[in-house]
Amino acid sequence: MIMRKKVLCTICCYLILSSAAVADTGADVVLVEQTTQVVCKNKNTATIKKRRVYEILNERGKKFAAYSVTCDNNDKLTSFSAVVTDASGNEIKKFKKGDLKRTEFSADAFATDSYDLYFSYTPPTYPITMTYELTQEVKGSLVSFPPFVPQPGVRIQVKHAKYVLTAPADMGMRYKAVNLP
Repeated sequence: MIMRKKVLCTICCYLILSSAAVADTGADVVLVEQTTQVVCKNKNTATIKKRRVYEILNERGKKFAAYSVTCDNNDKLTSFSAVVTDASGNEIKKFKKGDLKRTEFSADAFATDSYDLYFSYTPPTYPITMTYELTQEVKGSLVSFPPFVPQPGVRIQVKHAKYVLTAPADMGMRYKAVNLP
């Protein structure tokens, strides 16, 4: 009985938040494109390519002008680029892999091999468009794949999002779809 109440409460909260997002048409960010492509070579190696294009409309969406990716001894960032353009499509700034800063701070553990590569950018004016592209090589046991969450919050309009997972036919896949019809 208690579990049903928790599930019902969660569903009601989700519906209230969803209806608020639909009722409020003033988006702060437009996700123009998000493509995640995962190519599994076998159970131990994969290549992950991501491309994200955000149109940041105002200061409330400025957190999308920053980017962070977690790596470790088995997950290597092999390429990265980010391009900032203004409303007219003129290039303002470019970032490459060498511009990323590294932090090894972990709130989850005292000792870990993981580290974050990140950058932060403060736009001079709005709107701007941020285009991110990266490739990661994953080696070792593939326990999970990157999640597919094209709308990470409210006040974000999504135009196009795609997730492609390619794997050998003999490699078993398990998945769980949530909040889909």
